[in-house]
Amino acid sequence: MSASLENQFISDRYTSLLHLSGHTISADLDFVYDGKGNNSPIQLSNTRVLIGDSNATVDIDIVEDCVTISNVKLPYSSTTTTLYDIIYPKNSIYLTVDNINPGTRLTGTVWELVSEGRYLAGVGTDSDKNGNQETIREGSNLDTIGEYSHTLTESEMPKHKHGFSGGDDAGGKKQGLSPFVITRDDPERRILPGEPGNQDFQSGGSSGTDGETGIFAAGGGKSHNNTPPYFGVYVWKRTS
Repeated sequence: MSASLENQFISDRYTSLLHLSGHTISADLDFVYDGKGNNSPIQLSNTRVLIGDSNATVDIDIVEDCVTISNVKLPYSSTTTTLYDIIYPKNSIYLTVDNINPGTRLTGTVWELVSEGRYLAGVGTDSDKNGNQETIREGSNLDTIGEYSHTLTESEMPKHKHGFSGGDDAGGKKQGLSPFVITRDDPERRILPGEPGNQDFQSGGSSGTDGETGIFAAGGGKSHNNTPPYFGVYVWKRTS
């Protein structure tokens, strides 16, 4: 064999060295030597081909049907595909904290920004701890579910009590309010206008003003915040 492999086909030079004797390659990796008799970065066995040394290696394992590059095993695919398509197939979601389209990093892919101002939720039907059931479908909910803020309706208000002021005309101190009584068999001492045992009285007035009579007004009618604490991210959807 010449000392140089320049302009030579490696198969022409190595086939006879490896197979002419009729022996098979051992299960342990055997080095392939260069034209000067030095170990090359290539090792062979019946089941594997290893290229490189130290940490920079390419390991082709026939038994496990996989390729490992620098100790990173590539996922197996039953069809010809790309690594991008395995990790981020079409319609997958990618989250970032900068407004840089993933297509600039993952060449050959197309992404669109979705879910602006919206939270992510799992698709399907389930119940909360109160037994209320809700169905979440994929994509936007078309504003049929959820609010950033909400103003309670009358039916949503919890049952509650109001203070009142008033008096009768006993002693000539008439305040323009019909006399009223509190039923003695009412444990909550409520005023129940028109109920048996009570007399109707006029409503009106406000709390904290001397001389006013009636039921005190309560509430401000403002909406309350429904947004929990959050960590904002950009949500990208791969379209192609």
